[in-house]
Amino acid sequence: MRQIPLHGFQKAIGIVLDEVTSQRITAHILITDAHRNSVGRVHGGVLMALADCLGGIGALQSLQPGQRTATLESKTNFIGSDAGDELHGECTPVHLGSRTSVWTTRVTGGQGKLLSITTQTQIHLV
Repeated sequence: MRQIPLHGFQKAIGIVLDEVTSQRITAHILITDAHRNSVGRVHGGVLMALADCLGGIGALQSLQPGQRTATLESKTNFIGSDAGDELHGECTPVHLGSRTSVWTTRVTGGQGKLLSITTQTQIHLV
């Protein structure tokens, strides 16, 4: 699991995994200008991308041998905005089934301000 952010999209947006257990995944991103929108705030797509990546990492842990996962559905509520230098994500399972899993990710700014809540369903494919 710890190798996932070293490649591809997760590397491009700078995800650093802090904790990975079957019941909780935490990570952070150090914000650069590339993560900001035109008014200097963290772009909403970065919040959604962090949540999607963490939900996928969570789902990977509950798969059976030979299965893979993909995001089936995702909904993000944007609560606040932030111009800070860091994001933190905490992802926890809501449902762990044999065909799907559901995950909730809370993304906060560096000062602990809640920025978004994402609920996503991961499908478990063979």
